[in-house]
Formats: sequence, structure tokens, C-alpha cells
Amino acid sequence: SKAPVHVLISRAGPAALANIRALLDEAGVETYVSYLPEPVVLQGNPSAIPSHIKGVLKSLGRASLDLLWFPPEVLKKQVWPIYRDTAKTLFTRQLIRAYGAQIEVRSPKLVKSLLPTDPAPVALLTSHDPLRPFGDEATAVAVAAGVEVVALARAAGAEELGGGVGAYLELMAGADAHVHERDAAVLSWALHSGAAVVARPLPHGGEALASVLRRLGPVAGSHALCALGSATSADAPPNSSASRVEDLGGAIASGRLAAREARRQLIVAGEAAAVGNAVPSVRPETLSDLEAQARTYKENNHVIYKQDFFDNATWAAILREVDRLWKSPDLEANCNLDGVNRLGGYVLDHQGAASSLYRLIYGNEAFRRWVSAVNGEGEMWPSDFPIELREYGPESKGMMCHPDLQMYAVPRKDSEFAMTVNNHSPCKVSFWDAAGQKHEIETTANSVMMVRANAAVHCVGPTDGGTRSILKFIYVGDYRKSGQFWSYTGNECDDANPNRRVLAARREPAADRHGSEL
Repeated sequence: SKAPVHVLISRAGPAALANIRALLDEAGVETYVSYLPEPVVLQGNPSAIPSHIKGVLKSLGRASLDLLWFPPEVLKKQVWPIYRDTAKTLFTRQLIRAYGAQIEVRSPKLVKSLLPTDPAPVALLTSHDPLRPFGDEATAVAVAAGVEVVALARAAGAEELGGGVGAYLELMAGADAHVHERDAAVLSWALHSGAAVVARPLPHGGEALASVLRRLGPVAGSHALCALGSATSADAPPNSSASRVEDLGGAIASGRLAAREARRQLIVAGEAAAVGNAVPSVRPETLSDLEAQARTYKENNHVIYKQDFFDNATWAAILREVDRLWKSPDLEANCNLDGVNRLGGYVLDHQGAASSLYRLIYGNEAFRRWVSAVNGEGEMWPSDFPIELREYGPESKGMMCHPDLQMYAVPRKDSEFAMTVNNHSPCKVSFWDAAGQKHEIETTANSVMMVRANAAVHCVGPTDGGTRSILKFIYVGDYRKSGQFWSYTGNECDDANPNRRVLAARREPAADRHGSEL
């Protein structure tokens, strides 16, 4: 049997509505129709809303709307009493069967404030894309209360957002992924977070939307998909062999189960993958007893150190790539380093090679799972700040004690990492836990230390004639930036910069590569 397809019609005039009706009639499938009008329609005279909805229904050839989306302004405490009678009138006249709220689902407090509303919304429509993701905590609050969350990207195609989204999409879908696969990756991300998604008509044409929907099929069936009604969309909604779903809540619930199962299978496949171009992973022991690791992280004032982290194949690939980078112009000198206490630079990623550190670390789903579970603040993702390769040289005095800088807006979802590549020195890392006790660690190769922003104070000791090499990077759960982020977006210095000179010398065939023998 065919499951009802949720069609979300957004701000369409009479002509567009007539076209949508024709397309739906031609598709010949059962639909669940929700309507998002222009804000001015609902924020004007409340008594005129029923006649507007009647006009919409006439154009669509329907007796009622399954759901009407109200803008946030209408749901404010001081305004809602004015519109409540209108909403009840719409229900009484059977012009709508339910209503939802269009809000930014980021604050659990805001979501909770909507739940006692009489009558209560059955769904929340929120923007969700790489530059403005919804909040996992707020989504969990809504779902726990039986209110469904529907994610809508702000642009038809994910890459249309600009702002460096293309680089992030490469991490999600792969450097060689087609634009349709990247759009599908963004929607799949929302599905994995427990929301339904809206598949918008794409700027690449009708076939593009059909391609995206086909790629999402194995993840969500058609249950958690909403097609956005458009005067130009000619795509027939996807079919499903799943059992009939009677309403939006049931449809999304079915999709959520399908998404979880698909994600489980992907992870199992990734962990079983072999070497070379296969999916990178971590050692099975790394993922054991994650609850205990999360407790340790909290007790340490949000620091954790884990040895023997990556599986053999992934670690060997990381070492090969680090060795290549020291000899390559793909390492851009960090102008803030002095070339003595610390030297190194940012990893450029324009090769698309299977050995790329961005693929091995940022594209490592098992690693992302570990980060999310241990941090305990919802899903975490690779940041949009570059990976840095750094060495503490023979004369390094280390690094003074400090808490990590907050680069992103939400500190509990901003974690920095120091992955030790090698440590040929007595250099130790020290930190103070939540009880004020000092810990000292002589970090070893293939170890990872995760530190939350603005949390534990930590220091790096001197190398005493040896060397220690690390990779530094950030994972986040919210891509909004703190004010301090922008101080690090510039990296300009001339050849007189001491760190740039040291890196240039290491690339020369006859240069002393002490510390780069990995």
C-alpha cells in the first residue's frame, strides 16, 4: 500500500496552488497537506483568516487542510488569546485538522512554553542546515511531548547557502559527491537527529529533486519526507511499500525508526571495513563503556585522554599523510607560531585523496559517535575550522597553563582535540580536574585528548631536547560562532615569519627533518 505523502505548501498564490493541485492529481497518491501562508495573512485581521483558508482549499480542491502552520508572532503569550478563537473556529468548521508552529527549535525553554498552549500544536517547523542547525535538546523536548519536528533548509540547494557550506558538505557526502548527494546528506543528517525533513524543489531542476528523494529512500522510506509544493515542481512523490500511515505523527515515527536502522547498518559496515579507501574507524575498545568514559570526562572538568584510539588501518593512513604534509606546500604556516616552542600549520584540503586527514578524522563516523557520547550534549560534528599539524621542537618550553578558547557560541558543544602523532620527549600534559586535583600525562602515539572550551585548565611541559607532534582540531554541536572565532580567521604573514621559514626549510631535500620521521 502507499503511505500518505506530506506536501508542505509554502506561501503560494492562486495560480501556484492550481498548478500544485494539477501535479498532485496527476501523481495519484494520497497526500497529507500542510500550508504555510505569508506571515502578513495571519498577522493581519484574525477574523479574515477563515475566508483566506477557504480560498486556498478551493484552489486545491480540498475540503480541509491537514495542518496549518502559524508564525511565532501569533503564538506569543500576549497575542495568542486573540487568535485562539480563530483557531477554534477553523477546527469547528473543519477547515483544518491540526495546526503547527513555525519557530526556531533551538531553545528547550521556548519549546516547553508552547506545549501548554490551548489548543496545542502537533508539529514544529524549524530551519535546519549546516549554518543554522536545530538544537538537539530542544528537538528531544518536543518529541518527548509528542510534538513532531519538521526541518526546512533556508535555501533550495544546500550549496546555495554559501558561507563555506560546500567544504562542509564534502565532509558529509564526500569530495566527489554529486550536488544531489550533498543535498541528500543534509536531509539525512536531520533524519538521524529525529526530525522529518522537507525536500524542496531544487535549482537544478525537477530531476534533481527526484534524485535526492531516491537517495534518501533507504534511510527514511517516504514516511519522514515532506515535499514542498511549488508551481514549478513536477516530481511525483516517492512511493513506499510500508504500511499505511494515517497522520503526520505516525509518518514521522515510521521514518525515524527506518533512519535509526539505516544508520545502525552504516555504522556496522564502517566498523567492519578494511584498509585503503574503506571507511576510517577506531579500535573496538575505544567505543566500549561509553557511559564510564562520559563520567570520567565530567569528573575531569571536561577533559579525557584515550590511548590506542584509531584502528590499525586508519592510524597507518594518518601517519603516511602527516609525513607527506611536512614535506608539502599543503601545510599552510600558522603565522601565530614562533617556529621554536611550536611550529606547524593548517592542513589544506584540495586533493580529494583517500588519505586526506579530513576524511580520516572529520569523515570518521565511529570517531564522531565517540565524541558525541562522551561529551553528552547531543550530536557533535566536525567544525568548519581547519585541522592543524603542530610540533613542539627540541627547544620548546611547552605551553603555559590555560583553558581552551571558546571559538563557537555554545561552550558545552565546543570541544578541542590534541591527537598525539608521536612523542620522542619527556614532554607531559597536565590538567586540573573538577575536584582541583592535578593530573600529568606523557601522551603516546595514537592517543586523543578531548578538552571542552572554557573548562579544565591545562598546560604542556618542555621537550628537553626531544620532539612531540600533534594534530589539533575542533568538533561542535552548534556552528554559530563566538566573538573570538573571528580573531583566528586571518592568517597572513610574509617569508620573514620564523615559523614559515622553518617549514620552508623542512621541505628542502637536504633539510634536517628532525621530528618529522613518523
